[in-house]
Amino acid sequence: MKVKDCIFTRRSVRKYKKKKISDDKINSILEYALHAPSACNTQPWQFINVKDLKTKVKLSNIHKYCSFIKNAGCIIAVCYNPNLCSYKPSDMLSTAVAAQNILLGIHNEGLGACWIYVKDDNDTDIEKKVKNILNIPDNIEVLCLISVGYTDEIPSKKEIKSINDVIHKETW
Repeated sequence: MKVKDCIFTRRSVRKYKKKKISDDKINSILEYALHAPSACNTQPWQFINVKDLKTKVKLSNIHKYCSFIKNAGCIIAVCYNPNLCSYKPSDMLSTAVAAQNILLGIHNEGLGACWIYVKDDNDTDIEKKVKNILNIPDNIEVLCLISVGYTDEIPSKKEIKSINDVIHKETW
């Protein structure tokens, strides 16, 4: 798929077929993340591939907007080490770029995905729950979860703002 097509057609998917995803397929998808740019080339990211149904069910209860993830073929927990880069919040932002690469990679590989926030300054219990469920060390932070699966829906086309509504020239 051409890059432009991949970016322009990717949508969040919340309904998945009951079809397993091979580890080779997930590893291929995670290769996209490894090629993301990062501050000072720190590559602060770490990923957890979750396929166990009991664990997916636990993760689906971390907040009200992610109940659907238990039906995904797998869930990728996108984490990072905040001690690798002295420029803050470069570690988190670099990991967000890697997460975007994962989303595009998933779409390019013919699967569907949805990004689920975990890092929430207004509710730090969300991240604590995920860390507890996945046994994540204290020094590692969790940015998001990405549900992955074979799509069982056709998401509607999303409305995109006009370029004239968001671009400023020279100054605001």
